Amino acid sequence: MCEAANEKEEVDAVKLQEDDNQVDRTVKDLEGKLDSIKQCLTPFCTADLYNSLSIEDRVKHDLFFSFALTSLYWIYLKTEGIDPKENVAGSEIDRLKEYMGRARSIKERKTMPRLDKDAAKRFVRNGLWTPGQPIRNNKRKRFEEDDD
Repeated sequence: MCEAANEKEEVDAVKLQEDDNQVDRTVKDLEGKLDSIKQCLTPFCTADLYNSLSIEDRVKHDLFFSFALTSLYWIYLKTEGIDPKENVAGSEIDRLKEYMGRARSIKERKTMPRLDKDAAKRFVRNGLWTPGQPIRNNKRKRFEEDDD
């Protein structure tokens, strides 16, 4: 019975060592990914770049950075064992998604086609007019009793 307990302890020690190795690999992988994220975000942090952007590009820049930082905070909360949905991070991401939708609708509103009223009037007038008829001015005709 003592031998079985020793074997079990050895198996548990081997599993624990494997788990430790897995945790070490995971932490190193996380550190590497955080370093690559830092390298990606660093060029966008310069004031010269931000000042050279148009207003529309500044909005995109601000939304991108806000979303990136909130996502990093989300990851941090997950690593701490805290549910981000019950924290500020969940509502913040929802708020950012709403703002991204607003920015998208503003951009679409700028590019959507507009009705040229004068051109539409010409199309209608020319489509309804037949040659040989006088062109109507569509002005109200005055009658003698309208002078009052």
